[in-house]
Amino acid sequence: MATTPDDATDYGHFLSTHSKAMGFDTFFWVTRHPIAELLIGVNQNTTPMTCALFSTSDDDVDEEECQKIYICPVEITSTGVLQYWMTPNGNVFEPNSEAPLPTGNYGIFFDAECMRSGLPALQYSREHYVSIAWYFWDESKANIDQSLLNSIPAQLRNAATLRDSSRCVFTDEVEELTSVWIIPPSVAWTSHQTSDSSVEEHWNQEPFVHVANILTIQASLVVYFYQHYFAVDVDDGYKIIILKTNCDIRDMLPTHFTPGENYDPATDTFLRMHFRYSIIHQNRKGDIHDEYTVDTVAQIMFDLGVPWDVPVGEAMETIAPPHDPRWETDLGREIRKDFEKRLAIELARSLQLMEEPKKGDGDLENNSD
Repeated sequence: MATTPDDATDYGHFLSTHSKAMGFDTFFWVTRHPIAELLIGVNQNTTPMTCALFSTSDDDVDEEECQKIYICPVEITSTGVLQYWMTPNGNVFEPNSEAPLPTGNYGIFFDAECMRSGLPALQYSREHYVSIAWYFWDESKANIDQSLLNSIPAQLRNAATLRDSSRCVFTDEVEELTSVWIIPPSVAWTSHQTSDSSVEEHWNQEPFVHVANILTIQASLVVYFYQHYFAVDVDDGYKIIILKTNCDIRDMLPTHFTPGENYDPATDTFLRMHFRYSIIHQNRKGDIHDEYTVDTVAQIMFDLGVPWDVPVGEAMETIAPPHDPRWETDLGREIRKDFEKRLAIELARSLQLMEEPKKGDGDLENNSD
């Protein structure tokens, strides 16, 4: 029987309440010096994650000097209470692989980090460039702005409405319709992040200003589409995937998207991008610091008498008694584990210091002879 995060499976890191609830069994980490931060958690049974979801092979999109991305297995080690670091412990995966990754921990590395981490600086081709839009996109921009919809040129809007026969492409309804960008050109630059902070200014949006990047849908579906509650998996027979399970849109949508008679195959490119972004966006939660901030952890450590900035020897005088119920909470157990680790290190150092004078005394005795 497969294990779940509630079983004894040890992922090397503390699982947040969200990670447990979602059954996350695969984790993608990035470096945020001096720690590693959980970027994406995934339940491989419900949302199989592949390396191809992190890359783009869309020839319609202009190439910029993009950072290349590398994914490989990593070992997660604790560096403090709910603080972790990752170390590569396997080979880099083939970027465009469609095979679901095995469960476990993975690191997302960029060029410079590869050098520091000892990963091979592989020279990937054009199609292997990173496309994690919502990772680089400021969360504040995720709110639906009417100007986003108004930015569609009238000529393109009319062409899309005519192509879609004045019907919602998802529900086939004919009332309360509107047109939406699949990938809004105003934020499309984020699909190719570069080291140049001014990339937003010179990123070419023209490939996205295309009728193939527009859909006619019911106005009531706009917020769900842009908040990535659902997406179309082009490569699974245009199946509509519901990514937000605790909402009521399942009854509003059919199981599959049916391309119309005048459907433009170029739309597949944008639907694939939206699908990739949606999966990543919906799984961009689960990091333990979303639940326990650094200040929260520091306060609880102080309350238990083991502040992080106080030597363990001194803390032995202020530490809460073993029967204190706060030690039995999830965070309390993590704090106790960290304190015991620090205590063991301190004792080892003390023993080492005690032995060093003995060696010196022996040398003095030999010299006196």
